[in-house]
Amino acid sequence: MLSPAGDSNAVMPTIVMTVMVTTAGAGAILVLLGLLKLGLLVRYIPYPVMGGFFASIGFLFVKGGIAVASGVAPEPGNLVRLLSPPLLSLTLPALAFAIILFLAQRRLNHCAIFPSLLLASFSIFYVVFALTGQRCSGSVREGMVACRGRNTLAGSSCRIK
Repeated sequence: MLSPAGDSNAVMPTIVMTVMVTTAGAGAILVLLGLLKLGLLVRYIPYPVMGGFFASIGFLFVKGGIAVASGVAPEPGNLVRLLSPPLLSLTLPALAFAIILFLAQRRLNHCAIFPSLLLASFSIFYVVFALTGQRCSGSVREGMVACRGRNTLAGSSCRIK
């Protein structure tokens, strides 16, 4: 039974467990397909179907990324709002990171590119965050960080000292 919407301490473990179970289930199905040598069946799926599937996944990733970065759903009615300076200041760094990641992966073609750039971007953000004397409460209001008082996963405060 799910807890009330306000109780994030009970909701987060449920979400994490759901993701873990579905990931393990998908992995088990893929291993079973591999063991039964059924991977060749994918050849019978037409290329336009596969292309449309991957394009729609890409669209959903971009739409979700914009929503996470700006806090506003990217819908036709919100286009003017998404182009406002406060929201652009939230989405442009995410777009710059995506472009840098894309270019780095195409040029360098190494498995450590994504984790390295992700770690570097977090490090740069928090160094700039600390050097500019930002406080967690003001940054939450501006949409720069998502913490509210105490971080429920790590059990620590999100204030940068």
